[in-house]
Amino acid sequence: MRLSGIVAALAVTFATPLAAQDTGPPDTERFTSFDEQTIRNAVAPYNATVTAEVFNGVEGFLIVAGSAKILAELRACTDGTQCKGLLIAKAYAMPEGVTKAELLESINDFNAREPFVKMLLTQDGQSVLATRYVICDHGLTYGNLRIEFSALDGISSSFAREVLGLS
Repeated sequence: MRLSGIVAALAVTFATPLAAQDTGPPDTERFTSFDEQTIRNAVAPYNATVTAEVFNGVEGFLIVAGSAKILAELRACTDGTQCKGLLIAKAYAMPEGVTKAELLESINDFNAREPFVKMLLTQDGQSVLATRYVICDHGLTYGNLRIEFSALDGISSSFAREVLGLS
């Protein structure tokens, strides 16, 4: 999986819901593809920092807002531009005292009841990822993209509390 190389760059994140401020483009403003500026505009209300990173040859952006750390990776691009897909992810360290089988069962149960965000265990078994894939084939509003980021953060934080025992 392409994200396995970047998981190490994401510290264990403790859940803090993203809190919006009144900055950035209005929620109703539309855009037609993803790029660094689109991401910066979308997270501006959260007073977030966006850092461009390259992980194992894959360009991504580390978004930090308070204690929330989310990775965004451009996908479905034409010549590195006009990207129509955005993979967003949040990582958690493998909890102590939980077997891989127990964790996989918890992940499967969570995924069965929560269709919006998918949890998975990385190939090396050291981290749990919350993932969401966002598409922009026919345009998207900043409000919708902000909801995607907030939902990923909130739902994965719920998983972290329920399953991983993080507070």
